[in-house]
Amino acid sequence: MKETAVALGNFDGVSKAHKKLIETLAAAAKDKSLYSVAFIFETHPLRVLRGDTYKVLMTNEKKREILLSLGIDEVIFEPTTKELLGMSPEAFAKDVLRDRFSAKTVAAGFNYTFGRGGAGDAALLKKLGEKYGFEAIIMDDIKDGDETVSSTVLKAALSAGDIIKYNRFSYMPYSIKGEVEHGKSLGHKKLFPTANVTPPDFLYLPKSGVYKTETQVLGKKYKSITNIGVNPTVEQAKKRSETYIPSFSGDIYGETIEVTFLEKIRDEHKFKNTDELKKQLQKDIDSVFNG
Repeated sequence: MKETAVALGNFDGVSKAHKKLIETLAAAAKDKSLYSVAFIFETHPLRVLRGDTYKVLMTNEKKREILLSLGIDEVIFEPTTKELLGMSPEAFAKDVLRDRFSAKTVAAGFNYTFGRGGAGDAALLKKLGEKYGFEAIIMDDIKDGDETVSSTVLKAALSAGDIIKYNRFSYMPYSIKGEVEHGKSLGHKKLFPTANVTPPDFLYLPKSGVYKTETQVLGKKYKSITNIGVNPTVEQAKKRSETYIPSFSGDIYGETIEVTFLEKIRDEHKFKNTDELKKQLQKDIDSVFNG
């Protein structure tokens, strides 16, 4: 491979700190005429080490799309093998960064760890860079108020249903993208017709509730309202996204839509019957579109 500048990290959620790191790396690469790449584990290491219960904020496809838009030349999703995870920090610097990527510049966050058991840190990366011929750029933390911008904070915001905070800390607003699927058709019969999407099991979802959203469907964006949860009134088993788009009508089963979350309206609630649920949904709709 040609001489490169390599961004290291998982970049889950692509926070504003991740954005700064990628843009800094891309600028350094351009200045030195290097090919810029982001080196990311295809499967988050904690999903391999802890099992598949560990959830992430976005798909690799979405992550690649965002990182490329920030000016990097290529995003490499490396298969997460036990052999790679078991490498010593020095072996990673020598065999991967120097020998495989011909790295001349490497960028990582202040809390970056690498090598077997996370034995390597940012300070060691700088030392190994001196030994193996690459400059290590270590990014300082970015604060928003008293909090450090990070994937951990993004997850905490989703857990609390605080979409406004998530969108403030992340480079891109939170969204769910997927194929519209058939439900129980209760929306068409008794409630409001909804576009239903079941996100992959590995995605970290917002707290169950009703949200003000914007939905892209068939190339256009529409104001919408979305329920995240199991819809306990109709005893739906699996957590999913159900979106009502007042200004759109048509059959979009099988179409891919992207629902962008703007703010939370209320928690999910089990009603006595579908009539009570319909009344509440009308209140939700009125508050979003007529409030």
